[in-house]
Amino acid sequence: VLHPMYMYRLFYPYWKSRASMSLIENFASFQRLPSVEAPEAADALPDDYVAVRFYFNDCFPETEENRSFVRRLLLRLTETTDIVLLNPGLHLDDHWDLTPDVNHRVHSIERLVTPRNNLGVQTRVISGASAFIGNYGGLSYLAPMCGVRSLAFYSNPDGFSVHHLELAHRVFSKLNRGSFLALDVQALDMVGLVAGGLPLLSPELAGVDEA
Repeated sequence: VLHPMYMYRLFYPYWKSRASMSLIENFASFQRLPSVEAPEAADALPDDYVAVRFYFNDCFPETEENRSFVRRLLLRLTETTDIVLLNPGLHLDDHWDLTPDVNHRVHSIERLVTPRNNLGVQTRVISGASAFIGNYGGLSYLAPMCGVRSLAFYSNPDGFSVHHLELAHRVFSKLNRGSFLALDVQALDMVGLVAGGLPLLSPELAGVDEA
């Protein structure tokens, strides 16, 4: 067992643009995570659902536009499926959860989690979902590692390291091609036009001013 600091020291040149991605590939081997047992969640989940977690961070800051975006997105999702919110109801780090006022077909795990089991429960919920949707960040990486498709949104492209995203695309394309997509919130309607001929969210609902 090695302390994580050795990994950070080894890969530091890549994060600082002093080495290519081959540095990572020469020393790292990525594979799907094993299944996680979390009996607390076994009987509390719908048969079919999408796992959802939105919280504020540098690439998805706390703005009224982002709050509106999430609310409208969840309303659209619950037209066709149940969703399980991964918000643990605990403040364990520097991330602040966004809890939208959408209740129809929305399930919470707050009553199931404790500081000791919260990561296991969230992982179990994600691994059993048909997809994960949330803001770009750590949990959006976890889903593909569990074999689950992940759609991650950001509104500030300067709020994250492009090196992380490049490596994520490389790793997840090898594990399960097409399982991970990071998308600017402004681009969602463009995807809707291609996928179904109609915007997924109108400009005003997505927080975009009409020209």
